[in-house]
Amino acid sequence: MNKPIHELHAFMYPQYFREYHFEAIRDSFKKLVKDNSFVFLLLEDENESFGYAWVELRNYSETVFTKARQALFVHQISIVNDQNGGDMEQS
Repeated sequence: MNKPIHELHAFMYPQYFREYHFEAIRDSFKKLVKDNSFVFLLLEDENESFGYAWVELRNYSETVFTKARQALFVHQISIVNDQNGGDMEQS
């Protein structure tokens, strides 16, 4: 489910994103899901996955300028627009 969004990012921002390589990304996600600061949400209908979100809970310590706080950072959101055609909407 990550390939369409990754390829879109690589196409739009080649100066920042590498080409999609399934094995490398799969191995990276295996490590990411073990990190408690990341949350992965899977969108399913009748046991068929058609979207996901990858978000991160970031904790900021208090400084002389700011109070301690927590923020949510959205890494990726991907939703299958047409389950038959596989078109994706991504951000």
